Amino acid sequence: MKLRPAMPSFDALFSMDNLYCAWSKVARGRSAKSSILNFYRNLDQNLLSLACDLQNGTYSPGAYNSFLVKEPKERVISASPVRDRVVHRP
Repeated sequence: MKLRPAMPSFDALFSMDNLYCAWSKVARGRSAKSSILNFYRNLDQNLLSLACDLQNGTYSPGAYNSFLVKEPKERVISASPVRDRVVHRP
């Protein structure tokens, strides 16, 4: 029988160290995009605000940014804000 590792506590999951790690995963390979650069300009404040919202239970996802892509076929893409992508990657 395979044992699963214990789940970290909610506070540990959204610690500043984990949020910085999640941020680096989100930004990897996308550092030239304007949304990434805007978030990075105030990175410490943005991550601190996000951590407070998560710990207080006041976090809510932002509006998606929808845009049209025509290659290889035409379709609409909906991208979550950078702040939400950090939450998705703990």
